[in-house]
Amino acid sequence: MQKIEKIVNTLILGHKNLSDKTLSFCEEIVDRRGMAVVKVNSKEQSYALKFSLPEGVEVYDPFKIIKHEGEILKQAGEIADNLYVDQGELNGVTWLLTKWIDGQNLYQWAEPLRKEYSEKNIATFLKIFIEICRKIEKINSAGFIHGDLQPVHFFLTHNNVITLIDLALVKNINNNSCELDYKGGLVHYVSPEVAVQMLGKKDNILLDEISEVYSLATVLFTLYTGKTSTFYGSDNLKSISFEDKLKRVSEGNHNSFSKLNIPAFPNLEKLFCYALQVDRKKRCSSVKQFREELEQIYNK
Repeated sequence: MQKIEKIVNTLILGHKNLSDKTLSFCEEIVDRRGMAVVKVNSKEQSYALKFSLPEGVEVYDPFKIIKHEGEILKQAGEIADNLYVDQGELNGVTWLLTKWIDGQNLYQWAEPLRKEYSEKNIATFLKIFIEICRKIEKINSAGFIHGDLQPVHFFLTHNNVITLIDLALVKNINNNSCELDYKGGLVHYVSPEVAVQMLGKKDNILLDEISEVYSLATVLFTLYTGKTSTFYGSDNLKSISFEDKLKRVSEGNHNSFSKLNIPAFPNLEKLFCYALQVDRKKRCSSVKQFREELEQIYNK
């Protein structure tokens, strides 16, 4: 904690673009190998400050992905809720400053709803799912593929607006100038074809809207059930190797509502099965189509 705060203070005092905002350290949000995110405050508002750490590089180089995310946020503009504020480097540390989002991630939001699958709660789930799809549709139609959809990357603001964060792995299919080689996202939410390429340690993995449909469906499945859509053979996920998880995803070993003791909802589970097909030719082909199917279920 002291190390993180020291780096933050060095940045906000040493880089003119940050010192001009008279920022102060508030709290640490994420500290993981290669990168950290903290909340910083000015007199006017709060910000998220993401920056690289000196130790270690894992799958992605934190220096590159922070810079890449800044470029994507600038290009996306309103599509990314105008979150971009500034970015830069100081003494070998790459940083990105974005607007702070007041709200909660959707996994937290869904927890009380999962305690009782009442008609009201199910309708609330479906309504939010439709809004999530609309958000992804806008991003895809602007030429961006997120590539790292996760329940905790969706936030519901205090104004009841869905915001999508962590655009570090986004691909801009219309502009290769700031392209980052895509090596996959979080194992639970990648498509089978991406999982196969991750197993093969491919550097520039194929990523398109059909892959994104699968990722979106498995995120929504997790929000609805509290569990991953892939059945790994055990609930003790830490005991299963990364490679074995990828194999399970690539083989299409899926959980079911009955297996998870979730009340039957045939129409929704049928839609999940359609979007989670291993065979891309049999899978729901677009987020728009998936959203329209959800709307039919919601309006019944």
